[in-house]
Amino acid sequence: MMTIGGLPSSRARCATHGLLLDDASTCARCLREAETWMSEHSVAYEERRVDEDDGARRELQALGKGVIVPTFVVDSDQVLTGFDVRGVRLSEALAKHGIAP
Repeated sequence: MMTIGGLPSSRARCATHGLLLDDASTCARCLREAETWMSEHSVAYEERRVDEDDGARRELQALGKGVIVPTFVVDSDQVLTGFDVRGVRLSEALAKHGIAP
């Protein structure tokens, strides 16, 4: 299992729910779509607002993909940026890690 940016707090958050969601209040539509999908599929997740939390923003930047929201970290070793309205990529990533909705 790879370490995401060597950041223990990200790994700890993923260990709690299996899914970490980094988002920002400026991305209301994307966030609403992702939250609706996760709610409809009973997916538990830890959420961080990178526009309000400097530490979360630094951790997101350390992933090497810039500050793209939403960003999902699945089971501490798979990073997905963006969200497709049907949740196909996220669903596949969750299933791969045994966190299938």
